[in-house]
Amino acid sequence: MLRVSVSKHCYTFSTNGNPSIVYGGEDADGLQHIIIDFDATTTWVELCNKGLYYALERDAEINTAISVMMENITEGDLTLNTRFLYYYGAAKTYDGYEDGRTKSLTELLTATYQGISTPLTTSKYVGEQTAMSYIRQDSAHPTQAEYVQAAIVLRGAKGRARIKLPAIWTTKGIGSADISPPLIAVSPLISEGNKKARSKAG
Repeated sequence: MLRVSVSKHCYTFSTNGNPSIVYGGEDADGLQHIIIDFDATTTWVELCNKGLYYALERDAEINTAISVMMENITEGDLTLNTRFLYYYGAAKTYDGYEDGRTKSLTELLTATYQGISTPLTTSKYVGEQTAMSYIRQDSAHPTQAEYVQAAIVLRGAKGRARIKLPAIWTTKGIGSADISPPLIAVSPLISEGNKKARSKAG
């Protein structure tokens, strides 16, 4: 798995493939977007706040959301899902990840609502969200605290998408958040040249 740090934020991008991930310009709303060129339909791209850990009660629910422009998806079905990355103990030792249910974004381009075609086009952003419940509390390491990092995952398509406004929040159950020191950003430009390798998860 490869990790890329995002300047000015406590977010990183991780991937199992070789996509191009770069900063774009500012949109009309004043927000800067990020451009992802997916190299294959088997590639996933994970966006995660690596400074945020949750200690959750069983069945607590976390939502993730993001705005996506499907500018030039040439193959496959771009989907969105929530991912839980698990850590345990005081040292927060990594213990794998689990993916939640996927939601198709590509199909929104041809959706109809009460017989009316969607106004969404490949030059517009659409905001979507997914949720995932925490069900494995203490099952893996019963004598040590377990922590969760929630991530946003895009996958299943080849081509270009633009993203902005990632959000992560709890909507059900009780949990606490631990904010670790911010990551040191690698560069204001995310590219193949500043990807840092880490061991493959899962």
